[in-house]
Amino acid sequence: MVSAWVLVALTSLAALGCGYGAARLARRPREVRR
Repeated sequence: MVSAWVLVALTSLAALGCGYGAARLARRPREVRR
């Protein structure tokens, strides 16, 4: 059961990180380039 909770937490964190990164990239698309 603990593994399931850990998986849920990791997936939620990954989704939040992806959304945050996407929003940041959408806000300034050509300000910072690598």
